Amino acid sequence: MDHVWESYQFDFGIVCGDFNLPNIRWSNRDSGLEYDGSVTDKVRQIGDQYEALHFEQKNNVPNISNSFLDLVFTNNKFVKVEESSEPLLPCDMHHPALTISCTCPLDIPVLNNSHSFHDFKHGNYVKANDDLRNINWAHHLSSLTTEQSAKFLQNSLLHVIDHCVPLLTFRNSSFPPWVTKSLKDLLVKKKQVHKIFKTFGGFNNYRCFSLLRSQCKFVSKKLYRSYTCKMQEQLCNNPRSFWDYARKAQGSQNIPEKVHLDSISASGDQVSDLFASYFFSVYVKPRVISDAQLNLITTKQFSFLPSSITITPDEVSAAFESLATTRGSGPDGISAIFLYRCRNHLILPICAIFNKSLAEGIFPSVWKCSRVTPILKSGDPTDVTNYRPISGLPFLGKMFESIVLKRIQLPLLSTISVDQHGFFPGWSTSTNPIDFVSFVHVAFSARRQVDVVYTDFSKAFDSIDHNTLIYVLDRLGIGDPLLTWL
Repeated sequence: MDHVWESYQFDFGIVCGDFNLPNIRWSNRDSGLEYDGSVTDKVRQIGDQYEALHFEQKNNVPNISNSFLDLVFTNNKFVKVEESSEPLLPCDMHHPALTISCTCPLDIPVLNNSHSFHDFKHGNYVKANDDLRNINWAHHLSSLTTEQSAKFLQNSLLHVIDHCVPLLTFRNSSFPPWVTKSLKDLLVKKKQVHKIFKTFGGFNNYRCFSLLRSQCKFVSKKLYRSYTCKMQEQLCNNPRSFWDYARKAQGSQNIPEKVHLDSISASGDQVSDLFASYFFSVYVKPRVISDAQLNLITTKQFSFLPSSITITPDEVSAAFESLATTRGSGPDGISAIFLYRCRNHLILPICAIFNKSLAEGIFPSVWKCSRVTPILKSGDPTDVTNYRPISGLPFLGKMFESIVLKRIQLPLLSTISVDQHGFFPGWSTSTNPIDFVSFVHVAFSARRQVDVVYTDFSKAFDSIDHNTLIYVLDRLGIGDPLLTWL
């Protein structure tokens, strides 16, 4: 079984039959396949073989003697074994008819997402800071435009990253997240000893294997308990980590190797093109706004709205501090941890580029490039219409936008109705129903009628007409160069 399974590198397998092992109870734990009862050498050999292959025993339908003679071993957790309601032949009382089913799309291979990445956690930040300190930022940036300055900054950072941050290769792991390197080494050693025992036999070889197996189970259970306790604590302290754990527990969310959009199919490199065409089709084309519609908005009715902004180094420094607990890298290959660890030598040049961008009314195009990740909402994973796009933007561009938002948010909030709860500081989906219920109670107490209209806009943010939005901001009182920058 080992030879066949490993030689052909199967992804999915089921082994079923009459193993004739009465009085044995099988259980599937996170640490692996377990068994108890009248354990014999035959039971150990079968159980250890499938446990070494990471198989589970799925049949929990007992026979008339409350035993499990027919066993179903598989490496897929979605396989279900139930008693058949329509047996093809008359049943033996010791061997009830079984139905074996699998609800997951086993025949859909997923895209290979192995790739190289920079290990920013183990970067040489002493050398990185020295390299950044030796760059004459004022000399280089003084003669460059906004676009050129942002590009020069990006190239400089990527050059330092290439020389100071090690490059690693990512591959999907078949081990659960709580398995440490020491446990992986122990599992490999157990598998090697198991092969020696199967090849040569002998009491000493089996004893060595049995001790390693017990040690693996003990360590695995201990690590799993520690991991689950940590995840429970993260629910209050770090909800993001907890929900990452919950999503992983639900199963793989990898994109299938072959997808379709209506009658159009794509595979391999064309998958991304099909996703791109679908996501692009969602956006509406800009409309031409008539003068009659524009005249409905009073011109410059809010004279206090800003037309220009100047950012200070303190604001840039505060934006850098927000990256202290942020992980991951942007589509430009620059990570949050790298920016944070090198912030002391980046505050002044970045502040200068931000202000140059605002003065020229140009947002650098290198900070507009995004990495779009399709996220499955529900339904068939091969249908691209069941996905929604999540865009990952460069951290420098996000920092820039967050600083500008803080500067214009307060004056703009005064132009919004106080009855709006969305995108309003201190208001949320929690305060909205509280306010509404209070209003209803007051109305009912006064014996007045309350009419409620519920609406939901499909793909609301994707269908915003940006031309209309710019026209509205112009009429409200925001002027250039800030309006052009927006």
